[in-house]
Amino acid sequence: MHEMFPPVSTYIAFVALLFSGASRSAAIPAATTANDWTTQLWDVIVVGAGPAGIIVADRMSEVGKNTLLLEGGGPSYGITGGTQRPAWLAGTNLSRVDVPGLYSSIFSDQGGMTCSGVVNAFGGCTVGGSSAINAGLFFQPPSSDFDKYFPAGWKYADVKASIARLNFRQPSTTVPSVDGKYYLQEGYNAAKQWLVTGAGYTETDINAQADKKFKVFGHPVYDYSNGQRGGPTTNYLQTALKRANFCLQSGVRVKSITRTAKTSGSTIATPSCPAAQGTKYTDANGFTYSIHCGADNSVGSYAGRAVSTGGFSACFSICDADTANKCIGFSYVGGNSGTCYLKNAEGSYPANSAVTSCFRVAGSSSSSISSATGVIAKVNGIDTAINLATGGRVIVSGGALQSPQILMYSGIGDPAVLTTLKKGGILTSGMTPSNWINNTAVGAGLFDNPNTFIELQSQAVPSYVYNYSNVNAADTSNYLSNRSGPYAFAGQTSAFWSSLTHADGSVVGFQGTIGTSGYADYTNGHTITMNIYGTSGLKSSGKVVLDSNFIPGPSGDVYYSNTQDAQDIATFIRGIFDALPASSFTPLNIPQTASTADILQYITTPSNYARGQVNHWSSSCRLGSCVDVNTTVIGTGNIHVVDGSIVAPLTVNPQMGIMIAAERASELILKL
Repeated sequence: MHEMFPPVSTYIAFVALLFSGASRSAAIPAATTANDWTTQLWDVIVVGAGPAGIIVADRMSEVGKNTLLLEGGGPSYGITGGTQRPAWLAGTNLSRVDVPGLYSSIFSDQGGMTCSGVVNAFGGCTVGGSSAINAGLFFQPPSSDFDKYFPAGWKYADVKASIARLNFRQPSTTVPSVDGKYYLQEGYNAAKQWLVTGAGYTETDINAQADKKFKVFGHPVYDYSNGQRGGPTTNYLQTALKRANFCLQSGVRVKSITRTAKTSGSTIATPSCPAAQGTKYTDANGFTYSIHCGADNSVGSYAGRAVSTGGFSACFSICDADTANKCIGFSYVGGNSGTCYLKNAEGSYPANSAVTSCFRVAGSSSSSISSATGVIAKVNGIDTAINLATGGRVIVSGGALQSPQILMYSGIGDPAVLTTLKKGGILTSGMTPSNWINNTAVGAGLFDNPNTFIELQSQAVPSYVYNYSNVNAADTSNYLSNRSGPYAFAGQTSAFWSSLTHADGSVVGFQGTIGTSGYADYTNGHTITMNIYGTSGLKSSGKVVLDSNFIPGPSGDVYYSNTQDAQDIATFIRGIFDALPASSFTPLNIPQTASTADILQYITTPSNYARGQVNHWSSSCRLGSCVDVNTTVIGTGNIHVVDGSIVAPLTVNPQMGIMIAAERASELILKL
C-alpha cells in the first residue's frame, strides 16, 4: 500500500484503522461549501459517526470550530440516504433502520451496517454507529454510578447539566406508539404478576425514578420520536449539517493519526548506585523519581517484572507504562539482570544493601508530549492527508473495541503490543520505540454484561415474532398510516432491576428485559424470552486484544473471570425463581427447581442461552489511566477519546450513559 505522508520532518505518521466498517462510496450531505474538504485545515477532526462522535462533532461546530466528521461506513436512516427497506415500505422515505420493529432483522442479515471483518464482535459500522442498529433502549444511569465509579470532574453533580442537555435534544418515551397505546402487553402483565405481586418489586417510571434500582419493574424507555427510531443521527447531526463550518464524509476510512515526535524527557546520564543516592532522575517519559540506594520500601509490591539487562534503570519505563495499576515506584533486586517490584504506594525506606528503590516525586507528571497534526484517510481509493489547523484536535470515537486499536496502531499502548505491531509492519518505519507512548491502560478493563436467556412459556402469553417482509397486513397499515402498533417499538415489553449487597458493603447490580417471542430451540406460540445480565459492581473484565491479522476483539476473560460474578447472578436468578409460583410462567431451559449451584453451572457454560456477548462494550480506555479527566490521551496534547471506552460499567444499558459522556466531554474539551 502506498502511503502519502507530508514530510517526515514535520511529523511521524501512524497507522490507525477506523472502527466503522468497510469503505463505501455512498455520500451523505455535507454542509461545507469548499471545493475540496481534504485540503482544508480543520479545527477538529472526529473519527467515527457513532452516537458519541455525532454529539461531540455537533457541539464543536456549534461554537464555530471548523469540524470534520469522518465515517467509514455508509448510510443507515432514510434521512442519511439509507434505502434498505422491505417491500411494504416502498414509496416511503423510511429505511429499515427507521422502523423500530425491524431492529431484530439487522441481527439476522446485518445489512452491510455492522463491523464484520473489522472487529471480532458485533457492532454498528454505519452513520449512527450502534445507535442505528440496537433496540434504542434509553435508561438513565443512577446518580450513584457517577459518584462511585467515575473520577472527580465526572461525579453526578458534574454531569447533571450534561444529562439535562441530552434530554433537551434527545426525546424518549415509554409509549412509543403514536396512538398512545401499549401493544403486546400480555407478557408485561404476566411478568408484573410474577415480579411485582410475587417477588415484591415496585412498578415504577424507570427514568423518572432513575436512582431507584432495587427491585423495580416497569415499561422500557426508548429514544424514539413519532414512532420512529431516534438517536443523535436524527437530532444532533441534523443541526450540525445546517452549519457551513461542519462537514460529514461517509465512506472515508481513517487509516492513520499523524502526530509530532515526543518532546524529550531526561537528558542526564542513566543513574547508578551508589553515586545516585539521594538524587532525582527525570526519565525519558518526563517523570521525576527520587533514588534510594541500599534501601527497600516498606510498602508491598503488587507485581514483579523481570529484566534481563540494564539494572534498575530498566524499571522506570516499566513503571511508567503500568498506568492501569497506578504504579508510582519500584524496588529493584539484582545486578544487570533482576526484578522490578512495582508499587502503587510509598512507605518508609528501611536499609537493605541488596535493594534499590525509586519513587516519583510528589506532583511529578509526564512532560513527554506528542501532538496530533491530522489524519491519513482513504478517499476515493487514494491515501490522502487531512490536516489540523494550529491548535486543532483529533477526537477518536470508534467505540470500546476500535478506539484502543486506533491508539495501539498509533504507537500508544502496552509496549508488548506495540512491539508485536512493529514486528508485523503495522507501525511505520519512523515509529521507533523512543516515540512510543507506553500505557498499559489502553484496551484494559474492557467490560460487557454477561447475559443469560431464560425461555418462559405461558398459555396466557401469545408469542409475537417480528418479520422483515412477511408482516401482518393490519400491523403494516397501522404503522404506515399512524406510526402505531407493534412495529413502533423493538419488542422489549418490560424491564426490571435489583441489586445484591455483599458483607463488605460492595454492591452488584442486575438488569432484566422481556421480549415478545422465544429463541433458538424454544419458539412455540406461547414462549417469550427474558434476558438477565449483571451490571455495575461486577468484578470481571478483560481487555482489547488483536488477533493474528491485528483485528481487535475481546479477550477471553471478559465474562466470569472472577467467580464471584457468576455466584451473584445465579443467586439473583434463583431468587426470582422462588416467586414463579405466583405467575403463569414455566421456565423451559432452566428448571424452576434448579439450585443456585445448578444455575451457576448453566450460566457459565457456553450455549445459545448463556455466556453470550450482549455487545454493551465499554470501559477500555478509562478516565484517569488511559485518558485524563478532560478525555485527553495521556502522553498527548490534543488527541481525545470520547465514546464507550471512557464509560465505567453502568447499572443500565450503556447507550444513554455514552451520550451523557459525550455531552460532558464536549464541555470539558471546549474549555481547553
